[in-house]
Amino acid sequence: MKKSAQFRLFVVHLAIADCFYAVVSPIHLIYLLVTNNKWTVGKELCKILSVSGPLTVNVSAWILCLMGYERYRAICHPFARRFSKKMIHVSVGLIWIACIGLKMLTFIRANVTNDECYLHFDGLAEQTISAGVSLLAESILPIIVLSYYLVRVTITMKKRSKLFQTNDDNSICLRKDSRNNSSNSLITHENHSVINDNKISNSKKNNSSNFLQVASSTNNNLLKNDVNCFSEIEMNDLNTKAPLKISKKKNTLMLWNFIRRKNPVIKLVITSSVTKRISSNKADREIIIVFFLAVLMFVITTFPFTLNYFIACYLLSYSFSVEQVLKYGPTMEKTSDWLAFLVLSGCVSNVIIYSGKFPDFRYQIYKWANNILVKICSKVDFRKINNEVLESSL
Repeated sequence: MKKSAQFRLFVVHLAIADCFYAVVSPIHLIYLLVTNNKWTVGKELCKILSVSGPLTVNVSAWILCLMGYERYRAICHPFARRFSKKMIHVSVGLIWIACIGLKMLTFIRANVTNDECYLHFDGLAEQTISAGVSLLAESILPIIVLSYYLVRVTITMKKRSKLFQTNDDNSICLRKDSRNNSSNSLITHENHSVINDNKISNSKKNNSSNFLQVASSTNNNLLKNDVNCFSEIEMNDLNTKAPLKISKKKNTLMLWNFIRRKNPVIKLVITSSVTKRISSNKADREIIIVFFLAVLMFVITTFPFTLNYFIACYLLSYSFSVEQVLKYGPTMEKTSDWLAFLVLSGCVSNVIIYSGKFPDFRYQIYKWANNILVKICSKVDFRKINNEVLESSL
């Protein structure tokens, strides 16, 4: 799991945003239910709580986009420079600043009137535009970006699975490379080791047994005499006395058909080569599965809420008459409240997904909280020591 350290940092930031929404939103809803929608705790809390819910949802959406970009770079561009811890923290901080800027209009328009906390826009057009911007920034754009990254990652992994065939039982798979123009070129595949452009040559050893030397070459040139990595295939064929001659593509295919038909004792000794591990391994696939589950929960839980809010604002502003507003307005408000619970369930499910798949992210949160508490306690102790020194000096 060392390869997913950057991904775990994004998971921690995303969990912080989800936990903030999971704590603040129920308090807001429970307070409104207990007081029968009466707001008696001040104008400032009305503004803060009206913004905090949509703000954390927007932040979570764009942190998911950053996670998708990190996985896209790790799998589609494995040799590109990875995110550092500082870059991750700065990127998440910029997301918070940008999302706060998008919610400034909501913060300004939130006000308390007749003991009720509502958003008071200057006109119907402003309310509809605000709902449209929320739908675009919180749902549509993140879904488009995430879908693009997931599709690119999936395509890349499928291409690599076709090029690099590995078996779970640590067996070796030989297949013909159709892209190579050489007629005597084969590829040997083994778990976590790839041997490219294997040249097959026929030789005799001590005039008693036939050997096929499968040598690996790091380029597409012809084999040299000083090849270091090689493997021997010992063929025990009682009916064959003359050495096999491999010169053309047809003869090569006949050779391997002959090997398969006679079922000889094949012994491969392949030395491990020092190559960079490709990113499409089991750990990366597990990370992508977790990321896909988080994105799926985001689409299921967040998109209906923002879409319903935009449709309700548009209908109440332009399509409905006064009678229809009085008739359907309470129903739309209740629907919005239930969809808010759906968003809350999505945040809780994300935390559960992260806890199950990445148990060490909790250790990361504990570590951060412990560092913050240590700094606060050290400052308090330092102030106490200074006060004691001043009192003793006096």
